[in-house]
Amino acid sequence: MLKRIITGIALIAILVGFFALRQLDYRYFNIVLFALSTIGSYEMANMFNNNLSKVKKAVIIIFGALLVPTYTLFESLYSLGLMASIILFGAAILVVLSLLVFEFEKSLNEVGNAILSIIYPSIFILFMLLLNRLEINSYTGITSLPIITIFAIAPLTDTFAYFGGVLFGKRKMCEKISPKKTIAGGVSGLIGGIIGGIALYFIFMPQLNTSVPLLIFVILGVIGGALTEFGDLCESAI
Repeated sequence: MLKRIITGIALIAILVGFFALRQLDYRYFNIVLFALSTIGSYEMANMFNNNLSKVKKAVIIIFGALLVPTYTLFESLYSLGLMASIILFGAAILVVLSLLVFEFEKSLNEVGNAILSIIYPSIFILFMLLLNRLEINSYTGITSLPIITIFAIAPLTDTFAYFGGVLFGKRKMCEKISPKKTIAGGVSGLIGGIIGGIALYFIFMPQLNTSVPLLIFVILGVIGGALTEFGDLCESAI
């Protein structure tokens, strides 16, 4: 637990530093997203262990490392970052499918694993890139609310779920998929998400140029918390 707490504090410090940097230029935060995309792709490639060839693993990792720089480059020059990223997605999948011709002894199951590793988690990183860019033209008057929402609700959900499970967890949630997850941890995670949403409301509401009900932020916390836990279960299943 101590190691988890220390790691969490270090990550929070890094995120706070990059959120401060993005006040100078929002693209500084793309460095964080670059790290997430690269590390996530590397982990996905290694999750399948012997079910992926070294070549396919290399394609997945290279794609993850190229996604953010490709988006940022074309966004800066021609505002075509989304299109360039989609083309990169297609190219990576095409390479994997082409390898099936040269590695005909490999099963379609391996190709499916490779394509899944290309799409997940990189597709969600692409949404983060869009959110990071979106707020430049936001009418709220706030330059960090869209992207900070993700990094507030998800970690709070995960943290509350962890400690709720440790302290009160008895009944298992999905024992076959993730033996350590409990119903108490799941409920605690949702509470953490709601707290994150409420905290965002009171922190950012004074800066909003429009009136937004507290209920909207509570619903945002519930949805964000539920999706965080569902995503965690999906990764455990993989």
